[in-house]
Amino acid sequence: MIVFSPMEIVHFITVLCLAVSAWTPCAAAAPATFNIRNYGALGNGTAMDTEAIQKTIDAAAKAGGGLVLLPPGKYLSGSLNLKSHVTRMARNTA
Repeated sequence: MIVFSPMEIVHFITVLCLAVSAWTPCAAAAPATFNIRNYGALGNGTAMDTEAIQKTIDAAAKAGGGLVLLPPGKYLSGSLNLKSHVTRMARNTA
């Protein structure tokens, strides 16, 4: 029968945990957020916000993806060119 000391058991568990964590994919970082207001959108219900929304989508795509945030407002927009790895999120009013 093999007997291990408490320190040998701790060492074994530590090495085992490190080995398993090396094989486990790391958690993905939170995606960057791009607020359309920072790119010129007004959301006032009268101004066309197409250009600002498209600039925001393009910036998120150029950064490798991200979240395009539409804060509360009334946004008027024409056609938009959507991109891969870009998610749109609209916030509801409180």
